[in-house]
Amino acid sequence: MRQVTDAPDARVSQVRARATLFLVIALAAGGGAVFLLRQYMVKMQDAAVSAAPQLRPVVVAAMDIPIATRLEEKHLTVVKWPAQYAPAGAYPELSAVLHKTVRQNIVKGEALLPARIAAEGSGQGLASLLSAGTRAMAVEVDALVGVAGFVQPGDFVDVITTMQPDDETKRQRSDEAARVSKIILQNVRVLAVGEHLTTTEGGKPVNAHVYTLAVTPAQSEALALASQYGKLQLSLRSRIDQGEEETLGQTPSKLLVGAAAPPRPAKVEEPKPRSDERRVRTVQPAPVVAAPVAPPKPAAPVVEILRGNKVEERKLHTGAAQ
Repeated sequence: MRQVTDAPDARVSQVRARATLFLVIALAAGGGAVFLLRQYMVKMQDAAVSAAPQLRPVVVAAMDIPIATRLEEKHLTVVKWPAQYAPAGAYPELSAVLHKTVRQNIVKGEALLPARIAAEGSGQGLASLLSAGTRAMAVEVDALVGVAGFVQPGDFVDVITTMQPDDETKRQRSDEAARVSKIILQNVRVLAVGEHLTTTEGGKPVNAHVYTLAVTPAQSEALALASQYGKLQLSLRSRIDQGEEETLGQTPSKLLVGAAAPPRPAKVEEPKPRSDERRVRTVQPAPVVAAPVAPPKPAAPVVEILRGNKVEERKLHTGAAQ
């Protein structure tokens, strides 16, 4: 009886041992899977971190900054910018640009670059906007002509003058006919724009614009002479167009060449006959019509008559003639 009772206990022990073994194997497999999964996730995180773009601080405008503005903290802010897309030369911290003057208009969100900042020791205001060899010169332009109202600081313009040449032969002509318009300066940068109230020759008040231009010493002399003896106008040009074109100027006579209508040809009238002259009338002769010709009558038959040694011929008459 005891052997019979021990047999089931042995089987139970074997089952338990197998179950324990399977459990150990399952736990080991699960632990290995968890370990492998964790290792995989760590690698993915490292790859994501390495693939993320590197950021660097860049100083940008916190608001629209006009030209010739002295920079303060309220004008600026620092943002994180992808290193590979950050503009070359951008300032990484505010201290690099504080209390400096901007040379061009800067819009909100635009990165500050050295080309837009005045150099150290260049002063403040308009003086800080001038490069070596340039001067600031203000000219007055009538607000009713040119591109008044559309020219802003930082734009580039051409300067046109209309004046009377210093020529004795042309002085003898009327003032209007002797005037000439000519481009005297090209690709000139506008530093500042203002306006004031002035009067015309007739005493009528008009609003005039004052433009401060960056010119060379030689250009300032030409500009002073043109503003003294002529009338100035500005021609706005594209910032991407840096070329210069030589012109011959324009005069009223050259402007109107080919504009006038061609003269009409003179009307030629036929000469009228004088009273003592007679007109000869040519009479064409009437056409001659030939009268119809009657057809020839047929010849009458001839009969020969022998009388001895003589032969006589007689015509026979037919019809009514008989």
